[in-house]
Amino acid sequence: MTVLSHSRLLWLRFYQRQTMEVLIEGLESAFGWFGGVPQELLFDQMRSVVLSDGRAGGGELVLNADFLRFAAHWGFQPRACRPYRARTKGKVERPIRYLRNSFFYGREFVSDEDLNEQALSWRQRAPARHHRGTPGGPLRTRRAAGAAAAGERSLPASWRPQGPAADPAPPARHRGRRAPPAQRLRGGRVVRAAEAGNRRDRLREMLADLKMPGALEAVDGILAQADGGAVSAAEAIEQLLDAQIGLRNNRRLQAAMRSSRLPAVKTLAQFDFAFQPSIKREQIESLHELGFVDRRENAIFLGPPGVGKTHLAISLAITAAQAGRRVYYGTLAGLIESLMEAKAAGELSRRLRVLTHPALLVVDEIGYLPVTQDGAVLFFQLINARHERASTVLTSNKGFEEWGGVLGDEVMAAALIDRLLHHCHIVNIRGNSYRMREHRNLVRPESEQPGQGVAP
Repeated sequence: MTVLSHSRLLWLRFYQRQTMEVLIEGLESAFGWFGGVPQELLFDQMRSVVLSDGRAGGGELVLNADFLRFAAHWGFQPRACRPYRARTKGKVERPIRYLRNSFFYGREFVSDEDLNEQALSWRQRAPARHHRGTPGGPLRTRRAAGAAAAGERSLPASWRPQGPAADPAPPARHRGRRAPPAQRLRGGRVVRAAEAGNRRDRLREMLADLKMPGALEAVDGILAQADGGAVSAAEAIEQLLDAQIGLRNNRRLQAAMRSSRLPAVKTLAQFDFAFQPSIKREQIESLHELGFVDRRENAIFLGPPGVGKTHLAISLAITAAQAGRRVYYGTLAGLIESLMEAKAAGELSRRLRVLTHPALLVVDEIGYLPVTQDGAVLFFQLINARHERASTVLTSNKGFEEWGGVLGDEVMAAALIDRLLHHCHIVNIRGNSYRMREHRNLVRPESEQPGQGVAP
């Protein structure tokens, strides 16, 4: 990260290593972003620049010879922070704190590329933060020579590793002469842009202190709309809070996807009710209001393969996760396997407590794979532990009268069904496979196939 000391305009990119080649590539990208080269660069005690620093004991500062050649090539003077000196140390550490509060907080990154893409998007929206107390004037870019240098001068190819593409140019407000201060009339007096900018800075700091990263990221665009009269004050506040709530729900969903082992994101909005007319849409939408979760009731989806049982079960779990409830997903075979492993390790009680804790447990694919008698006993223990304590959503391609064959014990199956149906919502889906909709000529409709209906 490179920050201009006067305007606080920053350049940012993340790398996995801190080598001389990476440092050179990053600084040249920063020069292109700023549109010029500063006269002086202040560095922390990074090993790529500082070989040794004995100034605290009266010794000398020794800089990397390759970096000194790079500095001479671009015409800037390198400086290194003195160890334990608050003034210069603070200059290089404050931007890190700002980056943590304004960018990192509340974000998730799936890869290095995703990290840098989000950083670039945030950097393009983040305005320069002018600090009046910062000593020195604005960056002297030596526009005529410096801009030409940024576009033409470069190091030999051996010094320049192949890195990411050049950054796009910064917003126009950071280039060329400083624009004249905008003026706005309010209450009969003139409010200059500097005052408005300071207020925006305070708003950002307050949002960071309140740990509202979604609102912090959206505040500049919303304030711009408010300044232009596009939205009222109430609408601006509503948009700001909506941005925070949206990020919070997205974070909850991402956390749920990691902890609950949901196999995919399937929402109610994605479900094709027109393809399955046997489903009562009002019943499904009522379930997604999560009242049954509050009442610790169960839901069971029955039907042949491909009719949307798993889709609806997962959409319930996602809705619950977005509402802040803890959820967990597993197939019947997978849950039984984890219980058997816990039993073999002497940790069955602990595993049962873990699976009892989620407000919503999804048990998928009952009837697809055979279950041993020991596995059936463990599954009964799990359902018994959750009975009237938490909600369970189950999917099965078998009618209840066939569960005895699935579990290998008619008596145990009857006791299990008794507990599940005590407080339960049953969704019986009769239709064709959605996955086979493009190959209907290969199979007869479900209604024409004997034995495919599922009885409640």
